Amino acid sequence: MIYLENVSYRIKEKKILENITYHFACGVYILQGESGIGKTTLLNLLCGYLKPDKGKIKKKTKLKIGYMFQEDMLFHNLTVRENFNIKCNAMELEEGNREKIIDKYCKQFKITNKLDCRVSSLSGGEKKRVQMVMLAMDDCDVWLLDEPIANLDMDNSNIIIQYLFGLKNKVVFIVSHQFIQERDNSFTLLEMKDGRLYEKK
Repeated sequence: MIYLENVSYRIKEKKILENITYHFACGVYILQGESGIGKTTLLNLLCGYLKPDKGKIKKKTKLKIGYMFQEDMLFHNLTVRENFNIKCNAMELEEGNREKIIDKYCKQFKITNKLDCRVSSLSGGEKKRVQMVMLAMDDCDVWLLDEPIANLDMDNSNIIIQYLFGLKNKVVFIVSHQFIQERDNSFTLLEMKDGRLYEKK
């Protein structure tokens, strides 16, 4: 779905990414590497927030990309339901459909009992699950997730990871410092080093 061809990116004179060629087809990719090495920069290039200094990023036409940032992009002074309604309005969902969709994903991520709570009162894990509902509602072709399970307990991490690994016919790109292991090893483990992208066995 996304093809990087000799992509390079620098900040001033500092080399961040150097001559990366890689094809992201459907499947789960987990990117690891030291802090400040360029993982988030790569996400920003994949979603189009940044443009490469050299090389090309080719995408399938009409590709829908969803992005979970490290910092939550929620309205903390509003309730969870109000945040979802803002999302539904942006998506132009009909009134009759939005409640079904909200209910479906709230059950999936076990936050139904938090719908009328202000976001400011939620724990870190609950906020992450609210963000996951927002992404799931979009039904994106490509999921870009920057540290989706950072600082979460095992139960919250498992809810998110199990859902992501269950997605079909999607590109799921996870940046994580945490060790993620599924029993069938159905993912591609990537590492960034010296501006390059490597597959790890």
